[in-house]
Amino acid sequence: MKKVTILFVILFVVLTSCSNNETASTAPTPVAAGVMTVNGVTTQLRHAFVVMPYTGNNPDYDKRRFYLVLTDGTLNMINNEIVYDSNIHQLIDFNLYSAADHLSTVQNTTYNLYVPNSGFDFNNPLIDHTSIDTNIAIQNGEYVSGDSLDSDDMEAGQITITQNNSGYTISFAFSNGGNNVSGNFTGNLTPLNYTYMAWVDGGDLAAPVQHDFDAWCDAVLPYTRSEVKEFRQRLEQYDQWRAENTANMQRLVDDQAARARSSSRRQDWDQVAQSLGVAPAKLAAMDDLVAGEIWQRRLDTMSRLQELRGYTGVPEGQRHSWVWIAANAMAWVNRDQAKPLKDD
Repeated sequence: MKKVTILFVILFVVLTSCSNNETASTAPTPVAAGVMTVNGVTTQLRHAFVVMPYTGNNPDYDKRRFYLVLTDGTLNMINNEIVYDSNIHQLIDFNLYSAADHLSTVQNTTYNLYVPNSGFDFNNPLIDHTSIDTNIAIQNGEYVSGDSLDSDDMEAGQITITQNNSGYTISFAFSNGGNNVSGNFTGNLTPLNYTYMAWVDGGDLAAPVQHDFDAWCDAVLPYTRSEVKEFRQRLEQYDQWRAENTANMQRLVDDQAARARSSSRRQDWDQVAQSLGVAPAKLAAMDDLVAGEIWQRRLDTMSRLQELRGYTGVPEGQRHSWVWIAANAMAWVNRDQAKPLKDD
């Protein structure tokens, strides 16, 4: 009896152990998934890539800075250049800075978009720049075209990064007066091997000096990043000025068109005078005589109709209209007697 009991216990332990091992081995692995919605259109995000912040001792590198890319396809970095796979249709990339007291790490926190002239505290986590691209076309590993939005044109934005047992959870949102972008991603971050450009100072080949890539760009490109931001701000101010002065600009166009029509009429008048063999001024005087005769007849017709209809004065309710028409008629009839206004 004791042998049977012992055998049963051993069998129970073995079965329980196998059951636990089987459960552990078949536990589902988290699948990377996410979405990005741009102005109401939602697309998929399936991969996340990161250039980790610098961890060395070179003071030329900012240890707060790192890069994050979310996309629906895959990409690689070869010779410090991103090579895109043709399966990419949308992506969003972030140039991020952790807080001043969180160096060489992807900080789990919320990063807010840096907005110029907003009293921004640069010691806090921040988004320096973000590009949002949809409907992307890739050829030979290079970005060819797409519909792009830029964080420099946004009024507000943020990204929240949280690390947990299953990887990372990321959510983001950007907006301005005409655009809204939001999205999320859950999964692991795939590191991209980025090596900052280095060159040798002097003749010591064994001790190359590395330099920050952005500092190199500022040194060799026509404009620095801060200058480009200033250009964009000025362009935005100009667009705002144009929107506020649309009515004035239209009036200017109308005035120019009216002057052009007046000039064209004067040229036509001169041609008619030349064909008749008279001076333009004399032809104008003849035109005044004809116009005066026409208006005199109109004025006489109004008076005659008044008599035929038995009115002893202006008909009731028609005084303003009658006086207006009569005044214009008399002005044309007596046009040659008009005198400029004087102080007396």
